[in-house]
Amino acid sequence: MKKIFSLLMMALLPMLASAGTNVIKVADIVAAPGSQVVMPIEVENEDVVRSVEFRCYLPAGVTEENVEFTSRSSDIPDNKKTVNWDASKNYLAFVIWGFDEDWHPAYLKGNNGSVANVTLQIGSNMQYGDYEIDVYKADLEGTEGMILQDKFKVKLTVQGSTNSITATDITARPGKTFTLPLNLENDDEITEAEFKLALPEGVTLESAKVTSRGNGHEVDYKLRAGKYNFEVFSEKGNAFSGTEGAFVELTLKADAGIAAGNYDIQVSDISLITADNKEVTVADFTAKLTIEEPTSSITASSIAAKAGKNIVLPINLENDNEITDMEFKLTLPAEVTLEGAAVTDRGADQEVSYKLRSGSYKFEVSSPAGQPFSGTEGAAVNITLKTDKTTAAGDYDILVSDILLVTKDGKEISVKDFTVKLSLTEWKEITVEDITKLIDEYLEQ
Repeated sequence: MKKIFSLLMMALLPMLASAGTNVIKVADIVAAPGSQVVMPIEVENEDVVRSVEFRCYLPAGVTEENVEFTSRSSDIPDNKKTVNWDASKNYLAFVIWGFDEDWHPAYLKGNNGSVANVTLQIGSNMQYGDYEIDVYKADLEGTEGMILQDKFKVKLTVQGSTNSITATDITARPGKTFTLPLNLENDDEITEAEFKLALPEGVTLESAKVTSRGNGHEVDYKLRAGKYNFEVFSEKGNAFSGTEGAFVELTLKADAGIAAGNYDIQVSDISLITADNKEVTVADFTAKLTIEEPTSSITASSIAAKAGKNIVLPINLENDNEITDMEFKLTLPAEVTLEGAAVTDRGADQEVSYKLRSGSYKFEVSSPAGQPFSGTEGAAVNITLKTDKTTAAGDYDILVSDILLVTKDGKEISVKDFTVKLSLTEWKEITVEDITKLIDEYLEQ
């Protein structure tokens, strides 16, 4: 008997080893009758997690509209993710099976954040008050075995006034800053707001500011336990102006090395304070951030100059990638001559050379040590041009073609040809009579 008991405990140990370190969490929800609300299903895991199983009963009047799996399970194919909605029982269940197409183990990405966002429809006839969502199965499976979780309840508050903070999905590029507006939609007069912001790895917070909806409001934030804790307040207790639109703008930056794909920006623990000092709890939400594939190019703006004068044509390098070398052809109109070229302060040790071949100048800008240009935008090379004093005024086209950029890891990027417009004004010799006339006009004033 003792032997059987010992064997049973040994079998159970892998299932219980990670209890308390890995958990499925669902925050309380606030919504208005007739509205839709997103219920994020979050997984916080210290161990590697492969599978997720979630089952719950929704209160009468609430139905499931959609279940969207997040990028945390992107290594697991769609046919290994199942959703079951039984309208007769108001029963919702989904399972993420941790296998790839060949039935090899596949795992969740990261250690925290939503694995699925469940959109719920709140019935238009639901009475105001608190309701319970019964979660009776919320289990994980990982390298440490099964992680069984106790039943728990999620509070759904249905209230009349609608006050919410939202954000739309956004797109950004590696190495670039971008703005995430947080929108406040409020039936009540709101004086303060608090919330937590969780950013994906590879994205950092640069700054935050209150928009024109502020009325003497300030924004303050601190990083705690991997999340930014925000407070937006007015020392005089003023309410935000208006009832919709962005009230805070966040400036974020994507690291240069971040991989292209979809990421989650999570805003949680949202609390609003009304003008009559009541606290309003608002539902958490997730904004999708799409990082585009890195791109690099060179450009040049139209230039205006006077005939007979030196003209500087900046060749701008806009790069998500680390660029070490570049090549291009420069075709000038017959009235324009090339005087010289120099690498700007964006260069590391880059050298520039050029040769005239078949009516075009072939430029090569290269780093002997393979060092990339600094920064991600601005002039990389300045080309000096000149025209004769007798050159007629008018517009001339400068063609930049056969553009090739080389990254630090040796990848070649072809860039589309482009034309630069040069606008020349007529040369005018300044005579003694012109100077005398200017002096006379000045003295008459």
